[in-house]
Amino acid sequence: MESYIGRWRIDGSEEIVIGELRRNEEKWILYIESELKRNLERLDDEIKFIEGRLLDGREVTILNASVNYLSFGSGKPTLAEYDCETVIIGKYFEKEDLKFDSINIKYSCLSSWILYLGIIDELKYNNNEISEIKFKDFPKVEINCKNYKMNILFNVKKKYHETKFGIDYDSFVKFDFTNKCDLDDALEYANDFSNILTILIGENIKIERIFLKEESLETDIFTNMIRKNNNEIRKKDILIRYIDIKDKFESIIDNWIKKKEELIPVVSNFIRLGEDKFFDEVSFLRITQALEVYSRRFRNEHAKKIKEDDKSYNKKGEPCLKHRLKDLLKECDFLFNLLTDDNIDEIIKRICNTRNYYTHYDRKETSELLNDTDSIFYIGKYLNYIVQILILMELGIDKSIIKDRFEKNNKFKYIKKASKIIVDKM
Repeated sequence: MESYIGRWRIDGSEEIVIGELRRNEEKWILYIESELKRNLERLDDEIKFIEGRLLDGREVTILNASVNYLSFGSGKPTLAEYDCETVIIGKYFEKEDLKFDSINIKYSCLSSWILYLGIIDELKYNNNEISEIKFKDFPKVEINCKNYKMNILFNVKKKYHETKFGIDYDSFVKFDFTNKCDLDDALEYANDFSNILTILIGENIKIERIFLKEESLETDIFTNMIRKNNNEIRKKDILIRYIDIKDKFESIIDNWIKKKEELIPVVSNFIRLGEDKFFDEVSFLRITQALEVYSRRFRNEHAKKIKEDDKSYNKKGEPCLKHRLKDLLKECDFLFNLLTDDNIDEIIKRICNTRNYYTHYDRKETSELLNDTDSIFYIGKYLNYIVQILILMELGIDKSIIKDRFEKNNKFKYIKKASKIIVDKM
């Protein structure tokens, strides 16, 4: 737990009060004691701005603080506890100044993704000992978008003696905005890139730090978007690396910007599944919903054609889930080689029946389900990969790159093998 003592002034009051700002995991709470007598209605309001100065001299801006606890009475000081939505440490901003020319974001796994092959270029030996290490230049990555320019930059924290230890570095993304940008919009751009990295890498990528940099002064911004990455992502688990797409990276970003509104519900479900500790019935429902939404938004005409060819189905109305799944599963089977004319209808029937059962819990629909935890888990993970592959193709990544990278990934190979075993038993 972090703790900072400081002096604070709450928006709407001239009183300066002593208080303690605490950080517990991702949550910030301000505790203050005041002699000021204020009415209950005022105390219950959300406080838009709180200005502070810590004992070490750093300035603090707190945005959108809500009262979590109150204690006041006649002749007694007012004690208050505020939950703080956003805490800015390093600089105080007036209300009208909360617009930014640029912002810097540190993402989990960014260095491994962009420098997958490492930074060492050449090793020279003398008497079987390393005598010299030559390092590659850090790659220059700059993407120009409509509302901002994005640069991936490297921070060399320490440079040791090059013949022995090498370079200690980290990386971050700097967003330079075309016009001054308010905090919410700036963080939306930052979250967009987090979503793109998550789809490319196949693991949930967290925003680890948000900061401003003005010459030697760094100002940290803490919001509920910052998440600690509890699971280390190994290089071998990264699916699509920067080196695989560096020549198309700008067009991938451009495709995201153009298709974002249509893709967000699908991507959100994919990301939420990555956050689930267990894959259960709710997870299964979420992934079938993602596929259905994707089909409606990007493949509706394909699904309609499959429906028209389905002689067992009423031709009126929209395609149902089985038509949508048939289209999408066939499209992605270049990676799985799972479907045949003999098994495709059975696979889809069981997926649809399972989705319907866990939606309505109708006892009449308990037959021909994915009726054990292994089936739900492995077929669910299979469908999850389908969602990821579809999004990657929507962003403009070639099937050949997807096929090459996925087939080298041990997690994918395991799910592919397990899914085939389950399908063969149907």
